Amino acid sequence: MYVLLRLGRQLGWLLVMPLLMLLIIGLTPKVQASDLPQYDLHSVIYQWYGALDAKGPAQSSSHHLLNIGQPRKAGSGEQAQVEVDVQLESQDKRIGENPYPGSYEEHVLRISSDLKQVLASQTTFYSIDDFDSKYRPSRAINLIKSLVYAWTHGLDSYDSETLEQLLLPSSKFIAAEAEVQQAAEYAPYLLSLNYLKNHRSLSKLVIEAANEGLDNYHVTFEYQWWAVNQQGNTELAQIAVEIQVQIIAGEALIRFYKEVYLAPITDAGAEVRC
Repeated sequence: MYVLLRLGRQLGWLLVMPLLMLLIIGLTPKVQASDLPQYDLHSVIYQWYGALDAKGPAQSSSHHLLNIGQPRKAGSGEQAQVEVDVQLESQDKRIGENPYPGSYEEHVLRISSDLKQVLASQTTFYSIDDFDSKYRPSRAINLIKSLVYAWTHGLDSYDSETLEQLLLPSSKFIAAEAEVQQAAEYAPYLLSLNYLKNHRSLSKLVIEAANEGLDNYHVTFEYQWWAVNQQGNTELAQIAVEIQVQIIAGEALIRFYKEVYLAPITDAGAEVRC
């Protein structure tokens, strides 16, 4: 009987161990380069649709992006470009019509290999909605998302030039790091940390019209910032960001920037497992 009990326990562990290994693997953070969002790509796409929204009288069209696909190479050598599939809802605001008809569309965008400019757009699917809805402007949303994605990419890539281009000359800048007193110091400071890898995951983006007048907006979001130091250890931080944005000549720019570190997020069972 003892032998049978012992054998039963061994068989039980053989069944349980693979499940435990799967659980451990699932809890271990693994971030591949292909899994990271391409903020520079998303920025140029949102800027493209924001510019389309701004065309025509009284911003009479809107483009609400539903999905941006994975980029793929197109062409080679000097003709190398990138193609991206985009799914969206669009509306045309017509005088005297209310509610407004909308449509579902799929586009293929051709983008320069440096991800700086949309070169062409082709509609591959178009379908009129079988319902009417209230017109929803999207110009400001698209332009501000382009700004936030470009800013995030600038931080991840230590691109001082991009960061400074996104700030108005009279902007006020407050970084979470005490060593950084102005925007021009931010990228060099991050570079001096000598991280092997560095990435910010963007979340909780909220865009609201501000009281300062037309084309002024109050924007908040959060970063989960992870980086791998020279010893191979992963460092994590939560950062809350508040910006005030002004749209000028079809481009969203920052006139106030402030970020603060948030308390680290832990779960109730962490101290038990450790």
